[in-house]
Parts: sequence; structure tokens; C-alpha cells
Amino acid sequence: MPIRRMVAALKGETSDQELQAHRRAGAVIYDLLYKSSQTSTWRQSPERAFERLCIWNAFALQLLGDKILEAEGRLDPLTSGYVSPQTHALVLELYLASSEWTQTAQLAQRDPDVRPGRRLPAALPDWKQARPYPRVFLEALLEAAAALQTQVLARLADFERLPNPTRGRPVRVYTFPANHAEMVQTLRRRLAQADLKHGHAARLLGPSAPPQVGQAVLKNLRLALSGYYQLGQWMAMPDLIELPKTPSTRPPSKPLTDLWRYTDPEAVPQLRRDSAAKKALEDMWEADPEPQLTQAFHEQIEAAWSQGLLGRALKPSGKPYGHHRTAPFAPVLVALEDLDLCGRSLKEGQMVALEAYRVPRSGEFRRKLVVLG
Repeated sequence: MPIRRMVAALKGETSDQELQAHRRAGAVIYDLLYKSSQTSTWRQSPERAFERLCIWNAFALQLLGDKILEAEGRLDPLTSGYVSPQTHALVLELYLASSEWTQTAQLAQRDPDVRPGRRLPAALPDWKQARPYPRVFLEALLEAAAALQTQVLARLADFERLPNPTRGRPVRVYTFPANHAEMVQTLRRRLAQADLKHGHAARLLGPSAPPQVGQAVLKNLRLALSGYYQLGQWMAMPDLIELPKTPSTRPPSKPLTDLWRYTDPEAVPQLRRDSAAKKALEDMWEADPEPQLTQAFHEQIEAAWSQGLLGRALKPSGKPYGHHRTAPFAPVLVALEDLDLCGRSLKEGQMVALEAYRVPRSGEFRRKLVVLG
């Protein structure tokens, strides 16, 4: 048995031949990206926004897979051609997802009306997490995140510039909306958040870092990668950019058109059949002296969710906890890291939910982010 194969077997590593096959097949996205950049940029053809988004997603996922394989082979040359189970699982998911987006982009080139069967902006594919995390795996993932960061920075610089159509040939130029400056500010804020996660992961994974920090490194890298991935989608399809909302200073008109706006969406079908729940919501809206503040709380929670700071709280069985027991029957969430939200300082792992209701006896109206358990 060759020494390389023997060392790989001792370390529990597997051949990367399957990954290399997917890598070769997925390399078509680089050619597709080049041709797209030669014929149409985001500012020259707004009607092709979804096609650009598909190309970005496929390119970003392929780039991550390629960079992880390259880095792992360079960082651990003794077992070149073999990868850890963590690397194999992650890179395979990246390549499979990239292939799906590439095919969707090719369909969108032929039919501009093609749309995805999923919510946009799309999330990164999930991958199985195993412990402990090999240092080489984390270092390779860190390098891949830096490569994606570079791509996002280049696209942001392009997004900030005014349209500059090529001379000598007619092109349809994208007209910047009035809120372009606000878009750029939002993109830069989101980039700063992703960069902070990336930088923190790099500092954690210092030369003398103990193996125990692996989970924290991976969590920060996942948040950074999610941020970069979403930024590329926002710039490809600017209509997706989630601009900060300014809470209305006027109470909403009554009766309200959306009684369930703060309720856990998954619980709404069941609660609609519950007369007591409906009465509690009607009472909440009727009693709220400052509904604009309740709306502001809700928007802060949504922003933290979109930034990867909050997630669904899960039971030990893996099922969601569901909705909170009091109005507005909001979803039970969990803090994915320490953060300040709605006037509260939360610790990583704390479960929270929005409460807004009138106390039956005193008539006092309560509006707060409550910590559960």
C-alpha cells in the first residue's frame, strides 16, 4: 500500500476522485460567467437579473468548492488526493448545488421568464457537521471565504459606479433608482458584518489555537460565507436588497388588514381556527397605544434573523419549539451569538420571543422581547 494511502487511511480520509469529477463538470460555470460579463452586466440589462443571480450562485458555490480542495491539497501534501469526511461532505454539497444553479442559469438564458422554486435570496446548502474539526479543514474553509470576499468586493465596487455604457454600440443602460445611495450603504453594512465574522474566525484559528475552538471557527465562517453569498445575490438582483424600514409614526388603521403579521407563519393555519387566539390578537391590536413601536421591535427581530444572528429554537428531538404561548404568538427563536436586541442583551443559546399584549386585570400593555428558559 502506498504511503500516502496508508497515512490517509490512518487519518480516516477518503479519496477525492468523486469531488474532482464534479469539479471538472462544474467548471463550465467559469466560461458561462465570462460570456455573461462580455455581453451583459448588471447595469446594462435589468431584465436579466435572475439569470445573473443564478450565475453568481453557481459561480460562488463552485469557487468555494475549488478553493477548499486546492487549499487542503496544499496544506496537507502528505495525503494529497485524499480529504477528511468533513471536507468531502461540504465540497460535495457545494458542487451539487452549483450544478443546479448552472442549469437554471442556462434555462434562464433561453427563457427570461424562468424563476426558481425557492425563496430568494437563496441560502447556502446545508452540510453535515462532524467533530472534531480537522485544522486543515478549517484553514481551507478560511481561505475559501477570503476568495469569495474578494469577488464580493470587486462586484460592490462595480455596483457603486455610475452606468458607463460602451461607446459605439447601443446598450440598454440600467437607470439607478433614487435610493441607490441607500442600497450601497446597506450593502456596505452587510459586508462589514460578514467581514467581522470572517476576521473573528481568522483570529480564533491562530497558530496556537486549541482544537476546542473548531466549532466557534466554523460557526463564524458559516455566517461570513452566508453574508458574502447573499451580497452577490443582492447585487445581481437589486430588487432583493432589504433596505432598513422606517417605522411609521401613525397607528395603523383599524380594522387591521393583517391580524397575524407578527405570528409564527407555521402556526397561522392552526391558530386561525382558534377563536381564543384570534380574540387575543384583536385585543392586542386594540390595546396597543404605540403600534409603531411594536412594529419596530418586529423589524429588529427580522433584521437579526436575516443577518444570521437568530435562528429557530429546536427541541432535543430536532423539531422546532413552535410559537410562543402569548400574543402575538411569535416564533420561538434562539440567539446564535451574543447580541443586543430590542433593549435586551442576549447570550448565545438563549431562546426568545416577542410579547405584546394587554394584561387582563390591570389593563397594562406589555411589549418586550422575553427570554424563555
